[in-house]
Amino acid sequence: MVNDHQYHNARLLADAGAALLLPEREFNPYRLRRELERLWSDSQRLYKMSLAGQKLGKVEAAESLYDCIAGVERRLRINTPPECGA
Repeated sequence: MVNDHQYHNARLLADAGAALLLPEREFNPYRLRRELERLWSDSQRLYKMSLAGQKLGKVEAAESLYDCIAGVERRLRINTPPECGA
């Protein structure tokens, strides 16, 4: 990580309970090993983190993005406004 450039992405996951956030200034091989050992020894916590991560994901995100891009391309060819939705 460079200057915590991924901090906000990681914070979102950590706040949802799906990840552990280690600030860059505290990150080193020893800290990483300690945190991984804690996680590996706590299967209940890992399970809860897994469930939290699943709630954040969008199962068909790649397909939705492709459909949106393909729709924009089609509309550009026929000169109509694109419609990408929520």
